[in-house]
Amino acid sequence: MRRKSSKKNSWEDHYTRKARKDRYPARSVYKLQEIQQKFRIIKKGDNVLDLGCAPGSWLLYAAELTSGGGKVVGIDQKPVAIQTPDHVKVYTGDALDEVETVVGMIGRGFNVVISEAVKRRFRQQKTFKPQSSRKASKEIFIIGLDKI
Repeated sequence: MRRKSSKKNSWEDHYTRKARKDRYPARSVYKLQEIQQKFRIIKKGDNVLDLGCAPGSWLLYAAELTSGGGKVVGIDQKPVAIQTPDHVKVYTGDALDEVETVVGMIGRGFNVVISEAVKRRFRQQKTFKPQSSRKASKEIFIIGLDKI
């Protein structure tokens, strides 16, 4: 007799189910929400650059926060396959290898850069581990404040 194979994802938790219900492509959106609640890094009308934006949950959340004059630009080596609002632009490429090309494509003047590679460009850094991170995960987030 054959066993029924379980199609349930062993990594699935309440954040995964909530993301699906809230129509986000990944549970990582709740990490950015926690960062936003604690540090208020994104404001209405801000221009946000998301480096490593796939699968797109942070793009969508940033788009909600910036609506009304802001823009959100994302870049990732992997294509992002979600529908985004008009004030969101997504590019496929490697932001770290082709900085000048990327700046040429997306421009300058961003209020917020979502990436862990910005620590040395800010006077103040805060480390933060959201509750929505898995207990076994070693990830932390570095929040840069007061850009140099």
